[in-house]
Amino acid sequence: SIGGVIVLSLAVVGLSLVSKDVLDAAKFVFGSVLPLLGAWVGTLLAYYFSKQNFEAATKSVTDLAREMGGMERLKAIPVREKMRLLKDITFATIRKGTEDRCKLSDLLARFARLDRIPILDDKNCIVYLVYKHMIHQFLTSMALDPAKIPQNKKITDLTLKDLLDSDSKLGELLQKSFGFVAENATLADAKREMETVSKGMACNDVFVTQNGKPDEPIIGWVTDNKIAENLKV
Repeated sequence: SIGGVIVLSLAVVGLSLVSKDVLDAAKFVFGSVLPLLGAWVGTLLAYYFSKQNFEAATKSVTDLAREMGGMERLKAIPVREKMRLLKDITFATIRKGTEDRCKLSDLLARFARLDRIPILDDKNCIVYLVYKHMIHQFLTSMALDPAKIPQNKKITDLTLKDLLDSDSKLGELLQKSFGFVAENATLADAKREMETVSKGMACNDVFVTQNGKPDEPIIGWVTDNKIAENLKV
């Protein structure tokens, strides 16, 4: 279109040197063709952007339909069918108030192949949920700044209590970054519980107890990965 406008403009200028009649005819052609070129460009642009908008809208509707379909699927799946049972969970056990006896080095050794470390009390109630990368970050910060290490301790002597005391927000995260549902709940209930807890802090785990109360022994464990797996339709 730009090339056509340039050619026509040059033609009009050239013909103006020939005669007035030819110039008038050239002006007429120029005045007629120029709007045609503009309309053609406008049509192409409108088609391109409307196509992009249509594709984006279609994708949004498809994603929404998939999510809604996935939620309906989750409503039909009891958590007891998909949860990891207590007997299949690798966890550490401590008594409340003995966090200073739970060495981080021991946790890393025991959970070498796992990323999440559930810590239960002697009644099998969940007390802490530690992500292994949290321990790595804490130990790395201690190694980089040895002055932070408590007196008469080595890095290998640092305990869960040292981790909890290092940051109040981290301590809260280890104790509250998970939800609870009753054993008669569905995966949809577990997903909603995760979303509720996530309003205050990141939550990727839900523990199943008899009545969905945090002071009850856990029966099972549902992770975000298990929910995502069953969301697929």
